[in-house]
Amino acid sequence: MIVYAETSAVLRRLFNEDAGEQILEVPQTSEKVLCSRLTLIETRQVIHRAETESRISEAEAAELFTVFGQAVARWAVLEISSEVARRAEGVFPDAF
Repeated sequence: MIVYAETSAVLRRLFNEDAGEQILEVPQTSEKVLCSRLTLIETRQVIHRAETESRISEAEAAELFTVFGQAVARWAVLEISSEVARRAEGVFPDAF
């Protein structure tokens, strides 16, 4: 089975929210996991924001980045245009 790792599901798993353990099992039993470059950007932004807002410690953020990086290393990443990536990586709200 091929599965798509969507941002909200990835974040639920990383932050141990409801059904997080179930979310972890699916990629481990799948032949392939896909995600969008946007999932990578959004997940990293949420971890960083949680740290800067003191909802998690620097050490917890580092651990989340490590766990996420290890998972992504096994995933196929679907690319987005450089313009979409640039805007997604920017500070919101961003003027159009």
